[in-house]
Amino acid sequence: QSQVSDDTAMLRSATFGGWTTQGASMMQSEHEDLAHAQLSVVNEYDLAKQNWLNTISWVEAHRGLRFDHEYDLYDFHKKTSKVLGMPTDIIHLRQLANANGGDGNALSGVTAVSVAPKMPKQIKEVHASSPVISPRSERGTKARLIRAMTTSDHERITRWAVVIGKMLHCKVIDFTAVTENTINKTRLQANNLKQRTPMLSSVRERARLVLEQAMQLAKTIANEPEDIFDSDWEVPNLLTYLFSTEYVDTLVLVANTARKLLQSQPILAEAEVPCRVFGDIHGQLRDLLLLFRAFGGPTLEATGPTFIFNGDFVDRGCHQLAVVGILLSMKVALPDKVWLIRGNHEDRSMNEKYGFRAECEELVGENMGRKIFESIHNCFDQLPLGCRIQKKILVVHGGLGDGSWKLSDLQAARRPLSGEDLMKPNNRWLLNILWSDPIEDGAAGVFGVHESPRGNVASQFAWNITKTFCARNGLSLVIRSHQSKIGSLGVEVMHEHMLVRVFSARDYENQGNDAAVLQITSNGIRAGQEVLSVRPQVLRSVTKLVKRDKNDPPLNGRRNRRLRTHTSVSSTPSSSGSSASSVRSQESVRLKLS
Repeated sequence: QSQVSDDTAMLRSATFGGWTTQGASMMQSEHEDLAHAQLSVVNEYDLAKQNWLNTISWVEAHRGLRFDHEYDLYDFHKKTSKVLGMPTDIIHLRQLANANGGDGNALSGVTAVSVAPKMPKQIKEVHASSPVISPRSERGTKARLIRAMTTSDHERITRWAVVIGKMLHCKVIDFTAVTENTINKTRLQANNLKQRTPMLSSVRERARLVLEQAMQLAKTIANEPEDIFDSDWEVPNLLTYLFSTEYVDTLVLVANTARKLLQSQPILAEAEVPCRVFGDIHGQLRDLLLLFRAFGGPTLEATGPTFIFNGDFVDRGCHQLAVVGILLSMKVALPDKVWLIRGNHEDRSMNEKYGFRAECEELVGENMGRKIFESIHNCFDQLPLGCRIQKKILVVHGGLGDGSWKLSDLQAARRPLSGEDLMKPNNRWLLNILWSDPIEDGAAGVFGVHESPRGNVASQFAWNITKTFCARNGLSLVIRSHQSKIGSLGVEVMHEHMLVRVFSARDYENQGNDAAVLQITSNGIRAGQEVLSVRPQVLRSVTKLVKRDKNDPPLNGRRNRRLRTHTSVSSTPSSSGSSASSVRSQESVRLKLS
């Protein structure tokens, strides 16, 4: 009680100049000086936001993670990348609710202390009154000021939850989780030994040839004079060029081998830096290859970076089968450097509704198309549901759901997981990892878990769920995908810099959005721990690049077929000299136009 009295006295003198008449005069003088200083500020919000970002930078360093406030933008015409400052609108800021029920300062962020250069409304009321304050008005002013400084119950609850969560993560040993992890590791090691067969080596060689052809195609695309939509782009004999004349056998073999590899690896993958995280691709092959060419593609060298693809490889796009074939080939060729994370579109019912199955049957015939479709889906059912990077960053496709689960729960989940398995009541938390969405910052008082507009089986989670989940699981950041926004940069930061969205398909569904990937590297050791750096790398939307008259037809090729362009590819054998890659079919493989 004595300590509280001392703190109150210090708060009175240090923050508000005391409760006396002299203190009121001091506040009046300080207010006039502050008002004069504000006149020289061109944009008060930008200044306050910069102060908030400086505070966030300190917090990120304390967490061992730094989110760069610059990004790399690839210039297609100049064939180079340039560094730009991060637009302020992609960093979402949370408002705090004040004691009177109104909105608090949107820039308060993690500190719960206003950093904007503005004086509280209650103090302005004191300045407007008489210099002499009566004891009664003094008590009323004191009460209003104390209420204004008091954070909401939600803030206090979340802070305590974070503290307790960190204590549990650091101090408590979960013997059940330790036992389950040991059993899972033993089982995976046994499966791994079973997968070391001669067939794996032969299929891996085929997969490496696919990667060589894909990177050669990426080089060809990057050298084209104009950038175009993926849906306006076509390569004759594409499947033959990528997967040889025996492309049906290659696709089935790669899918079956990838399935066996995934069976031998954990459902929660573990990755190390440096790495790149891709968001939704949705069958847009040209965007994927341009991202490889612009920022670095897969390499067979042991020192190459790790690639993490965060779900939704197919559906809605025009080159779905080629995309998933390349990704599975990457997995087979680089089993410990490529991680394919399951999304909500790695599901049979979704693929039957949104186009992947139809494309398989159209490109290779009904019978062979069904065979490829089933082989790929047997692989999808074995995909991991998350990836942890350097023990600090969790990558999941959708989100956290209600956030009540732990990473040890995910590690104990058993596969294969079909769509029907995920719909079972005891697996709803797994379904939400694929389907849930965060509630964006901006409005005061948003707290907890809410029903999702996607349906009653999915949920939306607020900032406090992200904070407490990260505290209980020893995480600094959650990366998710699953959502695209009209005209967006392809990346967004929210929930006090603890949640990042990344999306890698440009102009998705006519939305004019950019494609982005996240480059994650080590930024050295600070305060005894490694600091990870997260940097967005962006490929500009074609919609933003092309200026057109409002009366012109829509740019997206799904509606405007007259822009459709062919890319010519050479039939020259790859450097390996394989006969499978040197023989090219003369029949044109026409890609589906959805």
